Order: sequence, then structure tokens, then C-alpha cells
Amino acid sequence: SPAPNNEHQGLGGELTAILIELVTRKRKGRVFPSCNLSADEDWTQNYRIPDVAVFLKGNPARDMGTHWNGGPDLAVEILSPDDRSWEKLPFYAALGTREILLIDRDPWSLTVCRLDGKEIRPQEQCSLAAGGTVQTQTVPLSWQLITPDSRPAMEIRTIDGTQQWLVEARGDVGLEEE
Repeated sequence: SPAPNNEHQGLGGELTAILIELVTRKRKGRVFPSCNLSADEDWTQNYRIPDVAVFLKGNPARDMGTHWNGGPDLAVEILSPDDRSWEKLPFYAALGTREILLIDRDPWSLTVCRLDGKEIRPQEQCSLAAGGTVQTQTVPLSWQLITPDSRPAMEIRTIDGTQQWLVEARGDVGLEEE
């Protein structure tokens, strides 16, 4: 199937860049945009592709070259219309994925789900309408939805407050001349 829309791809790219800065560049693990995940021998018959996957040092998943056999420590799923990300939670749980950040864009909300025994369950949620923040534990970040302009944005901060980023949701190309 075709790639999601440009807003979706832009968000995924920016989140990948932030996580690479925090994880890969600091030699804490590896970050991948849109990688294949499976536990099956014939992985092409049963796999999922998160928008971003973070594998921290010590993660038991194996890099098979074409896919990862096992789950990431953190998976990010950016929801699209008619998306089935919520239905993927049992699959992610079976792989041992520790944490999932679901980014819903209609209406805007963030949900952090964590592995609890053999199930992945929602733990924290915030929305553009209600406010609030969520925190990921695997990569210690605070996530908040804001509207600095007419479009929603995510303000992401390290838990210790030393770094922060603003990730804007842009459906347009955004390359207009000033």
C-alpha cells in the first residue's frame, strides 16, 4: 500500500530524528523508521511496521537483516484514517514490546501503552482538547499537544528538562519563501 500522507510522514521523520539524537548518538541503542517486526520464521506472512522503533541496549530482539525478530522497547504509531493500530497491541505484546506511543490526529490525542504481563494496556492519555502530558519510560520523555499556530504541534521534553523540541503537524510542503 502507498505511504501515508505527508503530515504523517513528516511527523514520523521528525520523531525519528529526535530519538536518533537521544538514543543512537548517545550509544544507548538504535532507532529505525518503519522497520519490519515479526516473530515468525516466514516473517513476510505476519509482521507489523511501526512508524518509529527504538531498540535499547540489552533488548533481546534479533536483527535478521530484513526484519527484527522480537519487539522494540518503544514503538511509535501515528494513526491515519481507518487505522488499526489499536488492533496491533496484542501482536506487539507477543513480541515483548515494552511501550507504545499512539499519536491520533482525529481528534488529536497521545496515548502511552505499556506491557503489563502479557498484555499491552493504555496507561496515560492526553489530548489537544483536554490538555495534559504523557511520559514515555523507555526513552524518558514528556509529550504534550499544543497549538502554537493554527495547526497542532507536539512539545517534547526530556524528563530532566535539559532538552526540548517542537514538532509541528504540517500537511503542506512548508517550503514557501519568506
